[in-house]
Amino acid sequence: MLNEIENFLNCADQYLIGRRTEIHLSLLGILSRGHILIEDQPGMGKTVLANLLAQLLDRPLNRIQFTNDLLPADILGGPVWIKDQSNFVFEPGPIFGEMLLADELNRASPKTQSALLQAMEERQVSIDNKDHPLPEHFCVLATQNPYEQVGTHALPESQLDRFSVGLTLELPGRNLEKKILIMDDPRDKIKQLKACISKELADELFKRSREIVVSEQLLEYVLDLLQGLRKNGAHISPRAGQDLIVLAKMQAVFNQRNHVAPDDIQFLASSVLGHRVGGGRGMKVGQFEVTRLINELPIP
Repeated sequence: MLNEIENFLNCADQYLIGRRTEIHLSLLGILSRGHILIEDQPGMGKTVLANLLAQLLDRPLNRIQFTNDLLPADILGGPVWIKDQSNFVFEPGPIFGEMLLADELNRASPKTQSALLQAMEERQVSIDNKDHPLPEHFCVLATQNPYEQVGTHALPESQLDRFSVGLTLELPGRNLEKKILIMDDPRDKIKQLKACISKELADELFKRSREIVVSEQLLEYVLDLLQGLRKNGAHISPRAGQDLIVLAKMQAVFNQRNHVAPDDIQFLASSVLGHRVGGGRGMKVGQFEVTRLINELPIP
């Protein structure tokens, strides 16, 4: 693994202990220019993870707390009357940044949730018939609470499909939780951390990932997986398969290979497809179904 990647993971692991795999998957998603959805109970470290990623990647993080009274204009911005100019001027909302933490996304109304759709797909937003571009490295890190909690609104399939990676943060084991109990609050220390991966290196890694080779056999393997999920009733778009391939290429870069291996697909499949398969039933259900099918498919 590249030294910079290893340093990133080692540093992050000190402040969010026991979450190395989740940090790894999040980093893969961000460097692949995707979006991340994190689902679990409050207090599991979702927002700490988002702040840690932003700090170690040297990217400013805008945060929006999604509530049932939040409006699309609170996210996107809109025209503001400037008295001195006797004119309306567009005032950008918090979505105009490199990284957006959409905290408890599924507590907002479906109308407000939809304000993110164009931004996540096109990296621009259209307001008053004018397109406003977003930064090249724009990324949404969204958290959501389990659907059985009071006051949540299930994300529609169109929204779920725009997240490249879906993560759940399980309760730690007893020994690990004991360490967490005596830890200081990491948030102040995180603000003092130096970046491990520059934007220049991130761009270089993205460029390398585009050159990674995917064999015909492995493409057929991914197609078998997608079609198997569809036969079981899952609504899986071609974009889901594209995301799986893109992230598998970045995983190959992490491991300094020039090709994608079956292990890359198996490692990533539940995190790339689970939230899409689970839908309103929850991410963990979907991840279980993907893992079960992966175990049934013959390895190419």
